[in-house]
Amino acid sequence: ANAQKAGIKYIDDDTKETLSTDTDNGKGKFGQPITFRTDPAKTIKDYEDQGYKLVTNNFKTTDTYQADNNKNQFEVHFMHGTTDVTPDKPKTPSDIIPGTTKHYPSGVDKDDLNKTVTRTINVISPDGKTTTIKQPVTLQRSATVDDVTGQITYKAWNTGKWEEYDTPQISGYTPSPAKVSATTVDGNTQDQTVNITY
Repeated sequence: ANAQKAGIKYIDDDTKETLSTDTDNGKGKFGQPITFRTDPAKTIKDYEDQGYKLVTNNFKTTDTYQADNNKNQFEVHFMHGTTDVTPDKPKTPSDIIPGTTKHYPSGVDKDDLNKTVTRTINVISPDGKTTTIKQPVTLQRSATVDDVTGQITYKAWNTGKWEEYDTPQISGYTPSPAKVSATTVDGNTQDQTVNITY
């Protein structure tokens, strides 16, 4: 039987790059089972541990060497796995991404996915006494992690609302402002302070 050659490529479909290649041990002959230096099942598992998801694999352990070496060439295709992180279940770099041996990147912990925006209203009465009213609004967002690269894609913050505040009336005085309007709070809103005087 003639000596044959076989090869297998591992390809990242997201980047269109070849991750690695493997060839047979050079001892294959027509009709014999194809063997590579590293068992493709182990290589696939190694890539899955790095965050890849298997798409297709046209190599079977029952494949034998064919007379045409072009028929002895195989491809394994992967895509990047992704993991969603929700604000109620944030992650830290000490946590492992499920199905991999990799840790979550920085950027998906509690403070990255939850924040409180506060409007502080100070009512300063004519005698100089100050009454402070706090209007905190908690915003949340989710994130998607690329399991291979660690790149994070954030979804939009949800929205909230600072309720309208009616300024207390004091006989003989005019408050300024007369009221504090209701305001929609979003991801771009910063903490605010409103001082009411008479």
